Amino acid sequence: MFNLSLRNVPIPQADQAALKKALEESLRLLDLKLEYAQKQQFPSSSNAEYTLVHAAIRGIIRRDPERAIGTLIFPSPISLPKGAKLFTDDGREYQVNPAITSQRVAVIESILTGAGQNLPPGEVLSLFSPVGFVTGGTVSEGGIIGGTDIESIESLRLRVIDRWRQNSEYGSVKNYYEWLGQTRIIKAGVFPAYPVPGMVSWTGLVEAAGGALSLPSPEIEAEIQAFLETKRPPGARVLYLRESKITLISLTIKTQTRLGADSAALLTLTLKNLFLDRAFAKGASQFEETPPLSENLVRLTIFQFLGDSNPFELSITPPQKLGSKTLALGENLLPGGVSYV
Repeated sequence: MFNLSLRNVPIPQADQAALKKALEESLRLLDLKLEYAQKQQFPSSSNAEYTLVHAAIRGIIRRDPERAIGTLIFPSPISLPKGAKLFTDDGREYQVNPAITSQRVAVIESILTGAGQNLPPGEVLSLFSPVGFVTGGTVSEGGIIGGTDIESIESLRLRVIDRWRQNSEYGSVKNYYEWLGQTRIIKAGVFPAYPVPGMVSWTGLVEAAGGALSLPSPEIEAEIQAFLETKRPPGARVLYLRESKITLISLTIKTQTRLGADSAALLTLTLKNLFLDRAFAKGASQFEETPPLSENLVRLTIFQFLGDSNPFELSITPPQKLGSKTLALGENLLPGGVSYV
């Protein structure tokens, strides 16, 4: 029997039933709130809002959406300023970046971000402002790629959970690469226990004017160093690798059949991407994971592009620099230019 009284004053049964129902609802609501709060304590069960909180606490940044980028081939040489607009039949917009002068090949990027901006090879884009008889171009063999949507909450959740599992490894080499990836660094190098145990040295390449890569300026170096100081474990010391340097490699390619301007431009872009893909500082922890650029790999890339029907000769400046044995600590190899004869 459920009986309620107030200072020994009997409460009618009808009112007792209403009070009982109100109390049960309050307890049920409290139980739901406690269950909700309990779920938010762990990234495996938290909702979107609290998953972002868990990520922020652990220094994990939700990946931003990216623009799609690739090359476009025009039917004849054309000059276009940076930012010249193009569009597809369904209205997706792209722009030239950087400007081109009397060329058939242009690098273009999507105006908007997202995976929906990627285009397959052969897609035709039209110029908003045709130049003479040239009204548009065709997407090259590599396609327009790299466009991504903002990282999903589920993807972020998995990265947060992975960080939970690795709490005991805080301050590992992997952590330093993650931290450098949150700065302006495009290609990072981490040197654990250098120059002495207890210290970690770093280097990296940043984007300079015109899209080229360079070592960070003193201002950028100080900015990155200050950021790493907020991330490093207590007791660790972080230093910029003073031995860092860039060596530019120039290639001269002599072919039996002279290449057209568009083919030469595409081969130059292919070789540039090959260099950038292997731009690892000598001695960095990931240097041994991917073989450094070699003369044989450069020759193979050129051969695959030209085929058997067009033999070639290759000259490299400075000579005998490709490979790992001739590199100094912290040295990067980058393309210095490609000439055709």
